[in-house]
Amino acid sequence: MKRILFLLALPLTMLTGCNEETAEPQTPSSAGERITFKIGFDAAADNGNPQTRVVTDDYEFTNQWEDGDKIGISGVVNGRTLISNLPLTYNRATDSWSGNVFWPAGVNSMDFEAYYPYDASNGNTIRVRLDQSTAQNHSLSNMLTSSAPNVTAGEAVPLSFSPANALIQLTIIDSYMTLDPAEELTVTLRDVAVWLGSRADVKMFRMADGVTFRAFVFPDHGPFSFTIPAGTSMFLIQSGDLTFRSAPLEDGIDLKRGNAEMFSQSIPGDPARVIDPGVVVEGLRWATRNVGRQGTFAATPYVYDGEYQYFWDEATSPANGTGTDDSICPAGWRMPTRKEYADLMAAATNKGPATSESLPDGGILPDGGFGGVYTTNPGWVDTEPKGMNVETPGGTLFFSASGLNKGTLSQGTYGACWLSTPVPTLNNSAYSIYFSETQVQMSAHTGGRYRQMSVRCVAEV
Repeated sequence: MKRILFLLALPLTMLTGCNEETAEPQTPSSAGERITFKIGFDAAADNGNPQTRVVTDDYEFTNQWEDGDKIGISGVVNGRTLISNLPLTYNRATDSWSGNVFWPAGVNSMDFEAYYPYDASNGNTIRVRLDQSTAQNHSLSNMLTSSAPNVTAGEAVPLSFSPANALIQLTIIDSYMTLDPAEELTVTLRDVAVWLGSRADVKMFRMADGVTFRAFVFPDHGPFSFTIPAGTSMFLIQSGDLTFRSAPLEDGIDLKRGNAEMFSQSIPGDPARVIDPGVVVEGLRWATRNVGRQGTFAATPYVYDGEYQYFWDEATSPANGTGTDDSICPAGWRMPTRKEYADLMAAATNKGPATSESLPDGGILPDGGFGGVYTTNPGWVDTEPKGMNVETPGGTLFFSASGLNKGTLSQGTYGACWLSTPVPTLNNSAYSIYFSETQVQMSAHTGGRYRQMSVRCVAEV
């Protein structure tokens, strides 16, 4: 869990009244002088925490007003309200505010109160929306307040706004690609304060990156304690028919106004749910990871997956589940042929020199494609987990050096993956991918079906 504070504040912006003809009707009317304002953000509140106006497309918590933002202005003299909830509207193009707010005749000084967002009916009421999934509701939950006591007539009114609420941010980490990008992803912030003594669930706003979610909540105010206790599972994450609860908090949190509490949550790898986007090479989609359990992908490409290695007959047998060949692959995927693997390596941009020594017909396979050996392996990765990167115009594929026979043979030294093509002249052999630090063996490589190898799948585009 990370916790950060809101960041730096912008300089104060001078307001001079303008556009009187197009401003909304104001009450009460007065023949007094138009009031000018200095409007900005409080750089250091009483608790020493920087403050900000957080906009919905900002990841750095920079301070800025959005075009069309409205603030409400009130003025009080000796407990009597002479200016009641009058709006000022921000124009981002001109960096100015417009509105009709005048000094009441005969008044020499006044106490001012201001707030955002403007509400013509309710005025300065601290609140948050329970559904902040829209940009409008999220922005309207970002309550800001300011006050300027005892301002003398003729002086500019200084208004430095500071947040009345706290911000909670969650970043979702889906390293195993468990979540389906085609499904709607929502996050609910559970059982947080939304008003004095009132708690509820809040639907969070999804930022443009698709994995960052934010919500404003009611902070700790005076005698009202809005501590989120240790052990709380704060977030409910939903995508399609998947539902996840976040890990319990190790420590409780006291929500303070103007503070941002930042969290991250990793989505667990569910092999049955791993969705592989693949890399398209020569019109064929290659999976980015090997098969895990039957009919599933491994949780990540970057691991020795010797646990999930299979005999060739086991990988291709219809008895494995779907009743069709290559049923070891997830639905919609199949094992590649030796020609398709030859095409993959032919498209690689980081292959070494090739040789076809001892191979008939110059290493050209009967079904086309080169069947020789690349005598170096520029794509070798010599850090754990070791393996090979095959770089193509469509993207990079990593093959782990998981060895053979459930990882008991040469793990970290070389890797091998079965192909679906049997060797016609050898009943007990089939073609396979084979690579090490020093070479990449092409489709002409044969191996006894009694060996257990990894399986990499392909799909039609």
